[in-house]
Amino acid sequence: MKAIRLVLGILLSLCSLSLTKAQQFTASVNHYGPENGLSHREVNAIFQDRQGFMWFGTKFGLNRFDGLKFTAYTQQTNGLDFDDIQSIAQDSDGLLWLMGPANKSSITLFNPVSGTAVSFEKRFNKPRPSTFWRDPQVLLGSPDGTIFFANYKPATLTSYHPRSGLQEVTLPQYK
Repeated sequence: MKAIRLVLGILLSLCSLSLTKAQQFTASVNHYGPENGLSHREVNAIFQDRQGFMWFGTKFGLNRFDGLKFTAYTQQTNGLDFDDIQSIAQDSDGLLWLMGPANKSSITLFNPVSGTAVSFEKRFNKPRPSTFWRDPQVLLGSPDGTIFFANYKPATLTSYHPRSGLQEVTLPQYK
């Protein structure tokens, strides 16, 4: 009886293996550059928004890719505070938070619907606190639209969400 079960088990396994075939997978890679509408070959940040658009932060501006073409947003045409985009995140209101080069420590909030930008200082109607983003290291967005910033001089974690506003936590245990 055990032998019959074993033989039946092996036969069923072999039958199921012959019925399932390996699926073919072909990867395709597309290369994009200035010749395709990207504003610069140096891409510092890549982000996919909730609508599925791909955003690229380059040395010469912000670029949206809709799957067919690039649309560039710059300091001159859209009021960005800087063109060298180092980091991108999206808050729960749909605004893109853009971080500029480390030596500027600037944050611009970009409205992808209207194509307009506003500086952090204008958006919140106050200057950045003196301990805030001296040398920002990280700009991240969470799935619920909370934006996080990390500093290391001093070690600080700052978060923003429209419901809770700006909140800052010092992390003295980290040097």
